[in-house]
Amino acid sequence: METTSPGHALRSSWAAALMPIVLHELNNATQFLSMLHSVHTQDPESGLFQRSAEDLGSTASTVEDLGLLMAILSTATGTDLLMERRSARGLAVATQITTKLIRKSGRDLRWDEDAPLVAGEGAAQGWEFPWAMAGSLWVAASELEEGACLEPSIFADGWGAATGGCSSMQQHADAVSELLPDVRGEVSGEEWRFSAPPGWIAQNPE
Repeated sequence: METTSPGHALRSSWAAALMPIVLHELNNATQFLSMLHSVHTQDPESGLFQRSAEDLGSTASTVEDLGLLMAILSTATGTDLLMERRSARGLAVATQITTKLIRKSGRDLRWDEDAPLVAGEGAAQGWEFPWAMAGSLWVAASELEEGACLEPSIFADGWGAATGGCSSMQQHADAVSELLPDVRGEVSGEEWRFSAPPGWIAQNPE
C-alpha cells in the first residue's frame, strides 16, 4: 500500500518537519490581521488600513503561499487538497520554507535566494516536483553536522550538491523516480545530483 511505502514515509517525514514552521508563519499573519481588525473596530476613522496597505499586500501573498504549501504537504502525504491546482510558485514556496527548516535545525543553506525558483509547465507545477527538490535539500542538510552549510547548485536541467549524499538520499532519489520517471537522482559518495527535463526549472529575479 502507498501509505506504507518508503516514498510515503519520506514525504510524511518532510511534511511533519515543516508543519510547525508553516503554522507559526500562519499564526503571525493571523495576529497581524487580528490587530488591524481590532484597531479599526475601535477607531474606524484611524486610516489604519490605508497606512498598512503595503503590509496587507505582503500578508495576503504570505497567506496565499502558505495555503499552496499546505495543499502540497497534504497531497504529498495522501490527502489530495491540491487536486487539479497547478502553480509555478510551488517550487519556490516549498524550497523557501525548507530553507527555513534547515536553518532552524542549526545548519545553513546557501544559494541565490534573490532569484526564486519557478516551475515550468506541466508536471513540474504539481506537488511531486516541489517535494522532489525541497525534500532532497532537507535530506542532504540532515546529513551535515550542526553549523555546516549546504551549498546546492541549480542547473537548467537539474540540481545537486557536493555534500549530503547518503543512503537516505538514494532512497529519496528512488522514491522521486517512482513518481516522476523523467526526474533521475544519482548519488556518488557525498555528491548527489538530480536531472530534470529542460524547462522544468527556472530562476526568476525579483
